[in-house]
Amino acid sequence: MNSFPRIFLVLFIALISCGTARKKSTITMTSVNYDKKSDKTTYMVFPYGSVTMKGKWREGAYNHPSRQQYFRRADSLRLGVAIGSARKLEFYKEGMSGATFSNAYCEWETKYMKESLHQKTELIKTDNTHGYTIWRAYSDSVNIVQLCAASKCACNEPAFKTLTINTWKMTTQQVVQLLEEIYATE
Repeated sequence: MNSFPRIFLVLFIALISCGTARKKSTITMTSVNYDKKSDKTTYMVFPYGSVTMKGKWREGAYNHPSRQQYFRRADSLRLGVAIGSARKLEFYKEGMSGATFSNAYCEWETKYMKESLHQKTELIKTDNTHGYTIWRAYSDSVNIVQLCAASKCACNEPAFKTLTINTWKMTTQQVVQLLEEIYATE
């Protein structure tokens, strides 16, 4: 059996599972692809969405609790990307989207960082037009900057994306600029 029918069958099953968004599980497929011609790396979590990063990023570890797939650039900068169903997040309320979702996500994450990990936090930017929030958690040993956003899913289910960088090698403004660039890249 050649590979086309197998791929079609897997995609068909994934699409069928999207039609049952009220169920507790959806089949997802992930892929990472570096396109040498365009010099871009794309990470996709089907059906929830994708992120495209300029340059070559190597796939690293996956953190199940946070749903983050880590990537590393040649200069050793590490990026965490989470893409998934918004309904699986404990704070999600039906109908949340755009800035309402990203602000709620930010509040949820910063509360955890303050109370559980004793980090200082600050809101950096809220972009209501593009529906994302950028915030920072920091201490003497940590400098995390995260962009969180609501996103649209191929199966019409509410979805989310987060882009996270933990580094002292760049200024906060440089990290914010990079996260916004990645978020905007198609």
